[in-house]
Amino acid sequence: MSKTAILAFSSTSNKWEAVFGGKVLVSSPDKKYVVHVITKGLNGKARNLGVTKVEEIGVADKVGGTHAAPLVEFDINERFQFLQDYVDMVSQREMKSAVVVGEGGLGKSYTVMAQLAKNGLKEFSVHSEDFEIGSSMNEGSMRKSFVVVKGYSTPKGLFRTLYENRNRLVVFDDCDSILRDETASNILKAALDSYDKRIVTWNAESFGESDLPKSFEFTGAVIFISNMPMHKIPQPIISRSAPADVSMTRAEIIARMKQIIDEGEFLADVSMEIKLEALDFIASHINNPQVKTINLRTLIAVATNRRCKPGNWQRLSLSMMMAAR
Repeated sequence: MSKTAILAFSSTSNKWEAVFGGKVLVSSPDKKYVVHVITKGLNGKARNLGVTKVEEIGVADKVGGTHAAPLVEFDINERFQFLQDYVDMVSQREMKSAVVVGEGGLGKSYTVMAQLAKNGLKEFSVHSEDFEIGSSMNEGSMRKSFVVVKGYSTPKGLFRTLYENRNRLVVFDDCDSILRDETASNILKAALDSYDKRIVTWNAESFGESDLPKSFEFTGAVIFISNMPMHKIPQPIISRSAPADVSMTRAEIIARMKQIIDEGEFLADVSMEIKLEALDFIASHINNPQVKTINLRTLIAVATNRRCKPGNWQRLSLSMMMAAR
């Protein structure tokens, strides 16, 4: 017989908790994660007790009150608006950092870059004609620009990146190695701390011969973009940042795609009729178990099939969607 755990947000731990028989089976800042591991049988404690369902209650219910606290939900387009607001505040240095998480291919990086451009920031490159030679060391120029770091980075590489861009906004896009490494996380903690002066220091003996100082003041800002779930981001980084979680259910993916289409800039060379036909086709297959992933690349491909191969675009698109991973 299936058993049901109680799901509620704990104001003590600031986490969502699944409770059964007075015992916490699993807790996480990510409510979806708690539900997922219980309902999919991935939590050993729940599985051993035969718990396969969760029922959500309010905070007041959990502590014995007579009225449940109202549950607050934010739809996906509102969460993307929060993301844009956070990027605004980071680019204006009202906040030191933002963490953006969610599945890949759903517009996180695009939204961040578009908002930075809207705020007048330019991406810095030593080859860019928009920046004069030597401007990388000019504080005024650095504050009006941002640099994007992708891929793997060692802690020392992170230290160098922050030093060379110490007055600039640094965007770490899909650079999860620095979030998983304890030394790198400690460097980031110093760079994003709440003190008036944020001094980043390298005290390791292995520093060796280098053009880098042992310490420097970081006055810049940081935006992290990651495909990792929020609960896997180190807590000290989250506590120093504005967290924007734009992970989505498949229904929310469709809602987000519709919003992007309505804004008009996405696939500007494709007619609105074709884009909406492509979206309707994708929506008709959101519950198809053979379709493993749906994202903006799916919409681009299906719209392209509809435009270029109108005779058999639906079968062609379904074959493509089933093959995608």
